[in-house]
Amino acid sequence: MKDCNLVDLGFKGNPYTWARRRGDGTYIYERLDRFLACNLWKGFSKDIEVSHLSSPVSDHESILLSFEFAPRERRLQGKSHRFFFETMWAGFEECEPFESWVLGGMSNGSLLSIASKLQLTGLNLQNWSKRTLPIISKELKEL
Repeated sequence: MKDCNLVDLGFKGNPYTWARRRGDGTYIYERLDRFLACNLWKGFSKDIEVSHLSSPVSDHESILLSFEFAPRERRLQGKSHRFFFETMWAGFEECEPFESWVLGGMSNGSLLSIASKLQLTGLNLQNWSKRTLPIISKELKEL
């Protein structure tokens, strides 16, 4: 869970989702089921509640996730805008090191390292674009 940046959303109700009676008359209780989410999803949602629903006919309780999407203002608060790769960037030789750096580490990296590499590459490409493309636009206008 930690490697994937996931957190347990907790629960309301009975702490166990499964019970079984042993031969000696004692019971085993376990919490087998849970909802996990990343912080980004939690930021898009509000009033998150996980409930354990008892069942009179089963030894396994259902779980119910209730939530509302947060207003757009809350979702964008403190968050950066979505990154989009511009196809034309692939035609610039300066972009090749960014692409090979990300793709070179994908085959043996964890999801966390891949996500970090993609995020860093996106920032680097955006910064490169802000520096380079205005110069190219100016040169085209002068032609």
